[in-house]
Amino acid sequence: MPQSPKDRLSSATFSSLAQELSASGISFRFRAVGQSMYPTICNGEILHVEPIGNEKLVCGDIVLFHRCDGLKAHRIVKIRGEAFVTRGDSSLQVDGEVGREQIVGRVVAKEGADRAKLVPLVGLGARMRFRMRKLRGLIGLLIRRKGSMRTIAERKASSLIN
Repeated sequence: MPQSPKDRLSSATFSSLAQELSASGISFRFRAVGQSMYPTICNGEILHVEPIGNEKLVCGDIVLFHRCDGLKAHRIVKIRGEAFVTRGDSSLQVDGEVGREQIVGRVVAKEGADRAKLVPLVGLGARMRFRMRKLRGLIGLLIRRKGSMRTIAERKASSLIN
């Protein structure tokens, strides 16, 4: 869906403000829009972003970065020196490489839409939750494939008997 001129202006203003805050070493938060990081981050949740300065980024970190089409918050899936390959959790394709200079900050926590609790998105616990979700998805996929393979084999066996 194309953005309206008002949305583009707001996006450009937010992008500029976010970069200035981060460059000044100031943390900030904003409301996530979209489903690219589902189920980790849902549309409407509040994300807490901290500047990275000279801190080391690792695979699994969620970073807010600037692209030609605005800001995105996606997960680092591969590191090549000072270039980072990112991808949304619900996407099958990577965004491409992002230079360290494009990264505005690290997403360190989220608040649910109801703001009932703060959920950390960095550290060992957050990475383990992400890995467990991925593992559950793979196991589910294998079970579905095995079930469909069994159905195909049963159909073939049935056709041979009849």
